[in-house]
Amino acid sequence: MSPEHASGSPVDGRTDIYSLGVVLHELLTGRLPNAGGHPIPADLARIVIKAISPDRGHRYQNAGEMLDDLRRRQEPRSIAVLPFQVFSPDPSDNYLGFGMASEIVTRISRIDELAVRPASAVKRYAGASIESLAAGREQQVDLVIEGSMQRGAGEWRVDVSLLQVGDGASLWADSFRLGETEIFRMQHEVVRQVAARLRLDIGSQQLLRLNRPTTLNAAAMNCYLRGTNHFSDRDPNLIDRAPCDQAIAELSKAVELDPDFAEAHAKLGYVMGYRAIWYGPDEPMIARAMEALDRAESLNPQLAEVPLARGMIKWSQYDGFQVEAAIEEIHRARRLDPHIAHFELAELYAHLGLEEWVEEMEQAIRLDPANDFLRSNRFRFYLFHGQLDEAVRTNLNLANHPFDDVFLAPGDDGGRADRLLVEDWRRNYPENGFLPSSRLSSMLCKGAWTRLWPPFPRFCSNAGSIRHTIIPRTPSRAFMRWPVAGRKLFTGCAPLSPRASPITQPSFTIPILPECAMSPSFGNSSLN
Repeated sequence: MSPEHASGSPVDGRTDIYSLGVVLHELLTGRLPNAGGHPIPADLARIVIKAISPDRGHRYQNAGEMLDDLRRRQEPRSIAVLPFQVFSPDPSDNYLGFGMASEIVTRISRIDELAVRPASAVKRYAGASIESLAAGREQQVDLVIEGSMQRGAGEWRVDVSLLQVGDGASLWADSFRLGETEIFRMQHEVVRQVAARLRLDIGSQQLLRLNRPTTLNAAAMNCYLRGTNHFSDRDPNLIDRAPCDQAIAELSKAVELDPDFAEAHAKLGYVMGYRAIWYGPDEPMIARAMEALDRAESLNPQLAEVPLARGMIKWSQYDGFQVEAAIEEIHRARRLDPHIAHFELAELYAHLGLEEWVEEMEQAIRLDPANDFLRSNRFRFYLFHGQLDEAVRTNLNLANHPFDDVFLAPGDDGGRADRLLVEDWRRNYPENGFLPSSRLSSMLCKGAWTRLWPPFPRFCSNAGSIRHTIIPRTPSRAFMRWPVAGRKLFTGCAPLSPRASPITQPSFTIPILPECAMSPSFGNSSLN
């Protein structure tokens, strides 16, 4: 019964809206309002709450308004921002195409109701001839933003369109003529138009985050975008460090030009941390990274990249591979931006032996479905857990990625083709630490424990910054199946990684692989 019915006040059409809201609540939860029941999705909850507001002035004023909101809930909610085409006589301007898209992605990702493909997902289209709608279908999104930038005499002409992938319809298009120092002003207008055209409900806090300026210094912004572009070109095989060094140089210029540019400090801290971890050792660079992150946080405590970078450093050789502290930082980053860090959390959970990694990885793939890096790591994480059949099943759509073939090769004493495969990888990527980790995981999955110990010290010494992927997981998995061999691996680990000495204690295996504690031999074994 509506409040006006209960109080004997006059009723009108809005009373029927109240009744409809109550019925909708019952359909969704099985209970009357205020009686509990199943949780309602946030977007539906807003509709129900508005319909059953005690104040008729705050309800839908007619059924048409409510129907519009219900229909909008079914409208497209996934979007990709493609790199802008750049038409300029100066080739050095090309970075602006991806830079513009990346900045729009950063801002539009702050709208909770949109699933936005990350900038890394669309980088492949920079300079490519693929048609926008085809790129949208490849990214499995409902909407794409495309644009072009043409340099004129002292100004840029920027054309932007919002397209519906299903039928190619244009939902919005506009042109801007902007001075050299104004081209980034249009990002706010693009985000505003997307929200307006999709009739998204943006709260005051979201609006504050969307409108917060980054820098008013055009030269600093250009350095920031060049640095971001260089870092997006980093070598996935961790051989060529030049893109990271170039990114650090540009980002350092950005913060020199504008010391209050919080986003540039945050990106600089992240890139420095990444560079030191994967191409280290470099303790001074880690110290500089932490200084940059502290500065970024002092300027803008709402930047998710800061705790994300700290989590990366916590789980590194520089901070003793503090996995729990790393997870706490990742969760803090997620509270600031719910759309990020699914892969990072999946990776941490997978290395801990926690099955929650599967859900996080699947969410990462849903947000970036065309990312082979994610799908390939899902394959490897299944191997980490000894689930070879599941690994192979999920890998069928990767077109026999060469690194995955190295995982599946039987080993150095396998057939000639397998030996050539492994040797070819070693020859092409001599500094890549993933190979020893891959080999040990594969050997464990296949029960080849008799061949584990002889190469184990050599594998660990060649693993570089990722030896943590070998040194608790390998002995834990081995101990669970073969206690004698497992003890040998445990006792041999400490000198190989002084920062990982806690792994010589039995209790360390419990958070790493809980099933180890269930082994009949576990409680009766001395690892010292």
